[in-house]
Amino acid sequence: ICATVGASRAGARARIGAPAQDGPRLSFEVRRGSLEPDDRWCRRLTTLLEDCWAHGTALDRGILDDGLARMVEVIVVCEADDGAIEDCVVMAASAAIALLKHTPLLLHASALTCAVTEGGDVLADPSVEEANGCARVTVVVGVDRAKGTDINAPAETAQLLKVCVAGAMPAAALDRCVTLAAARATTVQWP
Repeated sequence: ICATVGASRAGARARIGAPAQDGPRLSFEVRRGSLEPDDRWCRRLTTLLEDCWAHGTALDRGILDDGLARMVEVIVVCEADDGAIEDCVVMAASAAIALLKHTPLLLHASALTCAVTEGGDVLADPSVEEANGCARVTVVVGVDRAKGTDINAPAETAQLLKVCVAGAMPAAALDRCVTLAAARATTVQWP
């Protein structure tokens, strides 16, 4: 599965395997692909993914902890970064998880990276050049498209999963970023 935003691009694959003794039931790894290696950069993006799916807020962790000897491993390879790579990494990982067979993990997570100028203007999906000198925020929203048996239940529910802020920004700008991220999450075409 590949996700692109502007010139940024990341691909992901997920597989079901046997868990290691006392190992996690859901693990993520981010690699730089053809980009220069940078362990701190990869670790930051891996932590973003882990935080999005942590503590059962993003998916039904009981599915992974139901006594069956299985784990889900997600590997994301970043091929190009022009400022919205966080968005690509989260969406590619989410789509890869959604394609797994026999593991009904239903939530899709969508990210939106914004740059906020000193004046409080918000730039969604900024390029590296556009974000230069701006505060940055990445907002991750989950959309649960579970198809339950209750016909009166909403088909989609969105929930705020994570907000990463780098730099000072007005509260109104942060609110705008969260609103934009929620709007994106419900319009992404998932597999």
